[in-house]
Amino acid sequence: MKNIVLAGIISTSLLACSKEKGCMDVTADNFNVNAQEDNGNCIPSRDKFIGQYAATGTVTVNPNTTTNPSAGNFKITAYPSAPNAIQIDYFTLLLQGKVEKNRFTVIDQPLGTAIVNANGEYTIVGTDKIVTFTATITYTSGSTIYNLTCTKQ
Repeated sequence: MKNIVLAGIISTSLLACSKEKGCMDVTADNFNVNAQEDNGNCIPSRDKFIGQYAATGTVTVNPNTTTNPSAGNFKITAYPSAPNAIQIDYFTLLLQGKVEKNRFTVIDQPLGTAIVNANGEYTIVGTDKIVTFTATITYTSGSTIYNLTCTKQ
């Protein structure tokens, strides 16, 4: 009987001392609020964005001409400057952005003589992984506005 009680006390003590392992990075998709020890398996929020997309939507230039880039490709890659940084490549646009959970923002940045303001959001509709992308590029002579829905290929 003593051995059973002693074994119960030891196993209870060992369980109480074990730390829950998990991702402790609050910006990661698999952040575990209960984790007391990082297991090294964090998934950066940007990873869900990375890939090739088919773009549909409109591009409005100067605001008089509207085109439909239905055959356009939209590519998002990891940008090495930070864990949640991305690079967006769409025709002549090459932009750097920052991901926070399901949204990305592109900080106003120069593009030749223009200034770019852009953002996007990641959603899943059925089995499709969708990124909506809105960007405005302002030139001294006008602007170009991108309103795209991009389905991950």
